[in-house]
Amino acid sequence: MSKPGSNIARRRRKGSYLTTIIGISMVLTLLGALGFTLLNAKTLDTYIREKIELRVFIKDSAKEVDISKLQKSIDSAPSTHITEFVSKEQAAKIQIDQNGQNFMEFLDGYNPLPATIVLRLKADYMSPDSVAWISQELEEVPIVREVASPPDLIEAVHGNMNKLGFILLGISLFLLLIAFMMINNTIRLAMYSKRFLIRSMQLVGATRGFIQRPFLWQGIIQGLVSGIIAMGAILGLVYFLKDYVPEGIDLMNTALLLKLFGATVLTGILIAFFSTMFAVNKYIGMELDELY
Repeated sequence: MSKPGSNIARRRRKGSYLTTIIGISMVLTLLGALGFTLLNAKTLDTYIREKIELRVFIKDSAKEVDISKLQKSIDSAPSTHITEFVSKEQAAKIQIDQNGQNFMEFLDGYNPLPATIVLRLKADYMSPDSVAWISQELEEVPIVREVASPPDLIEAVHGNMNKLGFILLGISLFLLLIAFMMINNTIRLAMYSKRFLIRSMQLVGATRGFIQRPFLWQGIIQGLVSGIIAMGAILGLVYFLKDYVPEGIDLMNTALLLKLFGATVLTGILIAFFSTMFAVNKYIGMELDELY
């Protein structure tokens, strides 16, 4: 029959263990969510850049065979993501559908809109300099009237995405520091209740390594369990959000999630391990009076 005192002590240990895991899990969830954002930043950047359209306006005198050759030439270029040909008739229909009014009625049936090749470049080429030289090359083609691009939008996307990357990196480093401090404090508080146990082990001649070993293993397990819990929370959040993101952004990318899982669990284990080691060493080095 177990003693009431031992049951109380056991419940306190379990409570302390559970509190530590919950604290570490919450911090790792926040850190993992930011890591997930960082990993998806490149995907989001690519998605936005490849949605920007350049419009290659074709002269009315151009023959269909020449237009077809031009589009095939553009398609084969390493900078091209996708192209779409819009005829004069299609352009007029789109304009009428958007405005709700047939503008050609005022022009005696004349359609001033040119045939157009809508061009989307690959993300790596969607920068002001690249767009400028690609547009210049296309405008030198005899059947091309003009190449239109949104320079302000391209400049804004190019600049803002670079700034966003640096901002997210800075926030990540700051949160990593905060995470270490919070997890370290959580573990130190948990170790505080075991300071007399550490002292008792010293008094019976236990070495530093012998004293550290069970606590370090406990720290590793706490970090592992906390990392798994945090990753479960992140997966739940990702599953909830996946229906609200634009088509083309794969939030459930298996390779990306595996990387995040490994990084989250490893971060939890390392921080818990070193925090436990520092806390144990602190109490090992204390004098008896200081323990009180």
